[in-house]
Amino acid sequence: MLVLIPSFQPDRRLVELVDDLRAHPDTSDILIVNDGSGPDYWLFTIEGVVGV
Repeated sequence: MLVLIPSFQPDRRLVELVDDLRAHPDTSDILIVNDGSGPDYWLFTIEGVVGV
């Protein structure tokens, strides 16, 4: 199952949501779309969610 998450100014709740989704056996892919948050949130999304 592909999960599409539109994300505007993400915070810690996004990381928690992704963790919960990854634990679900039917979730194969998670796509997070930056909904215009600006450059201040780009690094948060990459480091916090993807784990780079």
